[in-house]
Amino acid sequence: MMRKQGIRLSLDRKNDGFTLIELIVSLFLLTILTVLLMLILETTVKTSKRFMNYTDYEYALAHKKIFEIYNSSNVVDRFSNHIVMESKDNKEEVLLIFRGDRVFLEKKKNTNSYVGNILLLKKLKGYSINQDGNLLKISIIDRNNKKRILHLKLKKNK
Repeated sequence: MMRKQGIRLSLDRKNDGFTLIELIVSLFLLTILTVLLMLILETTVKTSKRFMNYTDYEYALAHKKIFEIYNSSNVVDRFSNHIVMESKDNKEEVLLIFRGDRVFLEKKKNTNSYVGNILLLKKLKGYSINQDGNLLKISIIDRNNKKRILHLKLKKNK
């Protein structure tokens, strides 16, 4: 007689799955890596926000450049929205130009040769130049509505 063989579901196969300890350790490591990644991203976002708001740095550089030229000049005079500064050795004339929402430095050599423009500040909300005798008060409102004030004294040829 022939025997009938039925289909057997084999439960005696070797288990190759994770043990409970391995699963707990891997979840712990995954949690630590996730927390570290979140901290790194948070630090990156904070740092990039600080760099996105660089108006203080931009203004400080412009302020430094203006006063370097001012201190090395012999003559400082104002014409409308231009401030003219001539160097002590009369080799160079620098114009501080306020035009629209930008501030430029324009350099000219004594030989009337044009050297070029340097953009100092841009995206200004406004500016005003007030003169009281030989004192100039330059008020600049930057893109963040922060008011900055420069004080210059007009110099005559000595």
